[in-house]
Amino acid sequence: MVKEAGCKVINISGIINEQEIEKVYRLRLNTRNVNLLYQSDILNLILTEIKLRSMILEEINLYAFCLMPFHISIVLSVKEENSDLKAWVKKFKTYITRNSDVKKLWKPLFEFEKVDNPMLTYKCEEVVKQPEAMGLVDNWCDYGLSFMV
Repeated sequence: MVKEAGCKVINISGIINEQEIEKVYRLRLNTRNVNLLYQSDILNLILTEIKLRSMILEEINLYAFCLMPFHISIVLSVKEENSDLKAWVKKFKTYITRNSDVKKLWKPLFEFEKVDNPMLTYKCEEVVKQPEAMGLVDNWCDYGLSFMV
C-alpha cells in the first residue's frame, strides 16, 4: 500500500484498486483538551488498537497515521462490508474511552474528507508531516507517532 523508504514518500496513487479507493477517507479525531502525548496509557491504547484493527482484525486499510497532542489524523478505508466510516469511528472511540481513565476524552464530532486516487499520496504526506508543520520537530521522520504503512 503506502510505502516509506527512509522517510521518503513514495507515490501510491494508482496502486490501489478502484473499489478500495471509493472508501478512502482522511479523518481527524479531536480530543476534549486532553494532551495525548502526556497520557501514556491512552497513547499506548490508541497505537495498539490501530495496529489491532488494521493488521489483525483487518477492519481497515491503514495508509497514514499521526497522533498529535490534541487529535489523531488517519488516512484509511473501512473494509468491513456492512460498515461505514461513522460506525467504525464510534466503535474505535468507544473502545478507547471505556479502557482509559478519561471518560470525556473525545469531542463528539469528527472531521473527514473523501480522498480520491490522485490525491491519496498527497493526503498521506500531509498527515505524516503534521508534526513538522506544527513545529514539534524539524523533520517528521524524527516524530515517532507519525507513520505511513
